[in-house]
Amino acid sequence: MPTTPKILVLDSGAGCLSIAKEISQLISHVDITCFADIAMFPYGTLSDEILVARQVNLVSYLAPIVKPDLVVVACNTASTVALDALRNKFDMPFIGVVPAIKPAVKLTRSGAIGVLATPATVKRPYTQQLIGEFADKTEVFMHGSNKLVLLSEQYIVSRNIDSSILKHELNLLLKKSVKPIDVVVLACTHFPLLQQLLANENTDSSIQWVDSGRAIAQRAQFWLGELKLPTAGEHAKKLELRFSGTKQSVLAAANNYANFAATYFARHQYKSIIVHTDDI
Repeated sequence: MPTTPKILVLDSGAGCLSIAKEISQLISHVDITCFADIAMFPYGTLSDEILVARQVNLVSYLAPIVKPDLVVVACNTASTVALDALRNKFDMPFIGVVPAIKPAVKLTRSGAIGVLATPATVKRPYTQQLIGEFADKTEVFMHGSNKLVLLSEQYIVSRNIDSSILKHELNLLLKKSVKPIDVVVLACTHFPLLQQLLANENTDSSIQWVDSGRAIAQRAQFWLGELKLPTAGEHAKKLELRFSGTKQSVLAAANNYANFAATYFARHQYKSIIVHTDDI
């Protein structure tokens, strides 16, 4: 019987779900473990040194348990600072996340794109490097919002959030440009969870929304091929949700994530959703 590939997706919170969904849509034969490091949420407030050490410690702890074939670091900030350390220490593929500026530039007709990100991603020199490399002839406007990160976590809990905050944060981006911004990059893996809600708050239906989820899924598919692991087949796929923190401290969050995932992944053939807490 063919081995079922296993992918570990790491994030500080709900961003791991948006990436896992894209992988599920592209790869029919894969088990996914999402690890939400809510004990350290949000990553954007941590120093580079602490964040690198945390990522290395998490993989050291999780790899013997999950036995992943590859790991996705589903956070722009963590990807920027920790990928080199992870690749040097562990003998498995690591996939990082970067803002989807290159595809956004290809889509724009107005010549102006917007980037919704965390303040940490906006400030990163790497983000400016991407803009310089791929958007030298395009105007790029950025807005860093911690409020949207918090709202995405709230959305997991209640599905009921203050839409006026969504509208305000989006308008802070759109009003930066005299030209109409016709492509918005969701440059935080939490934000695709809010995409439809953001679109509902925008009266201009011409805006296209872009994120890096599909590209990450394609990269995962490539690596599974390189590892000669099957990416198609009939299989009762397993989705595992793991959370950092004591069982008592994360029990409510774990239940909320599981309830949300049951709907979010409903069309992706997951027969079971398994929940674990890890006191790490």
